[in-house]
Amino acid sequence: MRNECLEDIITRYYHLMSETDNYDKEGYPNIEINDKLLDALPTKWDIYALMIKGEADYETKDLEEVVGKLRAYELNMKKKEIGYDQVQDPRIYKGIPSSSSHNASSNFATAFLSCENEQEDQQERREHRLQIRAVIPDLCL
Repeated sequence: MRNECLEDIITRYYHLMSETDNYDKEGYPNIEINDKLLDALPTKWDIYALMIKGEADYETKDLEEVVGKLRAYELNMKKKEIGYDQVQDPRIYKGIPSSSSHNASSNFATAFLSCENEQEDQQERREHRLQIRAVIPDLCL
């Protein structure tokens, strides 16, 4: 199915497996069951399917372990989609003291700025660069 989420695919696959178990008493080996699920995933899952298939113990994994890995990857993707709406403050890494209001109240420095302080910090960086440029000719003499 085109816009199916991972849980829908897994549910449908479990249903399909239970139906085949009703008709086929012999069953399928784990590797074949896992391969069919991973091959049925949409193309956005290709890299994860390859990573799972490339694991040393892939041939001995049962379906539950493979599904668990897929769910973990999906959770990781969702966390990355949310991301951070914060901007890093490069002055933290260069040892330049920050005069932002959010750092004044805390005992430790953070590399992240809130978006509302970004314009103030950009102005401070411009002023700092101008001060450095004014000092550089004196150092060259």
